[in-house]
Amino acid sequence: RASHTRKLPATRTMEDKPKQRCEGADPTMLAYQGLFGIGTVAVIFYGGYNYCGCIVPLPATSRAEDRFGYALRCTFPMLLLLMFAALKVMALRASSAALDPLAGNEGIVLLHKNILTNTLEQFVVSVMLMLVATSLFMSKEEMKLVALFAFSFMVGRILYRSGYCCKDNAYRGFGMAISLYSQVVLLAVICYRMAAEYISDAAVTAKAYQILEF
Repeated sequence: RASHTRKLPATRTMEDKPKQRCEGADPTMLAYQGLFGIGTVAVIFYGGYNYCGCIVPLPATSRAEDRFGYALRCTFPMLLLLMFAALKVMALRASSAALDPLAGNEGIVLLHKNILTNTLEQFVVSVMLMLVATSLFMSKEEMKLVALFAFSFMVGRILYRSGYCCKDNAYRGFGMAISLYSQVVLLAVICYRMAAEYISDAAVTAKAYQILEF
């Protein structure tokens, strides 16, 4: 007897989604991207601090309120990039079948969601580093490092997004390297300043004890 069971429409699962365009990363290409990232960061910080200082705006005074206000203003273009990434996901979701996040069509916005998530993570880490550095920098000249760090963040994020959206998304490593090495540079400066302050305070304390002993 012929079966009259109705065939249900096939539903898309995560296994049905298109595979990532980049199955594996070429170690040589990643190494080159890392080296180019180091070179770009070196040019931004060394060249910007020593040769382009006249075009880098500085806070009005070296007072704490001016320094922190300056640092927060430097985060504004960084925030714009984060908002752009969020708006891109929202627009893509609103104009596609991914409007319902439970419908199994998240693959449509997966790439831009990854960009948004990574940008948000880098933004939080970068802003915290900028604020800590601002609390340690006592001169207007040192605040140039904060502005150059914000600029390197923007360059890294733009190149990261461009590399992620290109034919082979492994090219995002160049932008990621710029963001990472910029954070390493600012973190190294912070550690140096904190160590210098600790040593200085310890020397002052030791000198005070010597005076009291006499």
